[in-house]
Amino acid sequence: QFSYLVGNAGLGWEKSTTSNLGVDFSVFNGRVDLNVDLYNIDTKDILMARSLPPSTGAGGTSSAQFSTYTNIGKTNNKGIEIALNTVNIQTKKFKWNSTVTFASNKEKIVSLISNTDIIQGQSPETASLLIGRPINSFYSYKLAGVWQLGQEAEMAQYKLNGTANAFKPGDLHVVDYTQDGNITTADRQYLGSASPKWTAGLNNTISYKGFDLNMYLVARWGQMINAQFIGRYDPSGVANFPSYFSYWTPENPSNDFPRPKKDGHLYDYFGYMSLNYVDGSYVKLKTVSLGYTIPAAITKKVGISKLRLYATASNLLTVVKSHMIKYYDPERGGDETMPLTKQLVFGVNLGF
Repeated sequence: QFSYLVGNAGLGWEKSTTSNLGVDFSVFNGRVDLNVDLYNIDTKDILMARSLPPSTGAGGTSSAQFSTYTNIGKTNNKGIEIALNTVNIQTKKFKWNSTVTFASNKEKIVSLISNTDIIQGQSPETASLLIGRPINSFYSYKLAGVWQLGQEAEMAQYKLNGTANAFKPGDLHVVDYTQDGNITTADRQYLGSASPKWTAGLNNTISYKGFDLNMYLVARWGQMINAQFIGRYDPSGVANFPSYFSYWTPENPSNDFPRPKKDGHLYDYFGYMSLNYVDGSYVKLKTVSLGYTIPAAITKKVGISKLRLYATASNLLTVVKSHMIKYYDPERGGDETMPLTKQLVFGVNLGF
């Protein structure tokens, strides 16, 4: 079987130019250390696979589409990274150290080989390249919720691909991006990016006599995820989907999912392909570890130099911004095939 990846004799190397400004200082006899790093990275001749037209001999499905790597454009990344290490308390018996990190990166595509946005034909929602936006962007119809009772006059003002009276209460409310009163593919727009606006972390380590406690929190804010499980909503009610999904009915004017429909499918509602793209911002208690080291005076009697018992819990608590993913851990990025699980591990550290 031949490969669908076609060679490109004109392919060149990616080239990056980086400028960086860093500041490090320490005060209070090393009890407070701060590192601040500002950077700017310009990259040209970005290497990416680009689909070739069906006229090349293959097409129609994603598994049978010729593509070739191309120097496709130029990007810019600029941002800041901050790390703060502190010794909060330090006595003979009690110690408390903290590390705080913060990072913010702004990425954008500066130019593309076509001098215009590249809208991927087979998967435009996730594979399109948009000038002025991050590489990992989502491009589709923007939803303003669900059309409600009492909005009949407003929805009657919009056509769907030239067809009048195409919407009714319980349908998805697609934003008319072009403001021409006709919902078409021209109304697709940038929805968000998988790249967060900022990330942060807080790590605390506390020890008292033989006890030690470590807690690690992380935050990832301003990102969008492709929450695949949201696409499991079935208007007919036949297939399984999460029980907390709130769909529209006259008695339940929800803005989350369209109305139920006998023998219906999600794709019956125009704009359904945008439901998956939700705000994936979250704050998470990533790990908590508690340990106790048996005094050496006791362990040495049995030939052990160090004996520590510990318990570690992972993925304990996640607070999300969007109620649409309230029972999902967005650290997974929207994938439902390998969800993150809560873990509790007990262990022993031995030294001889």
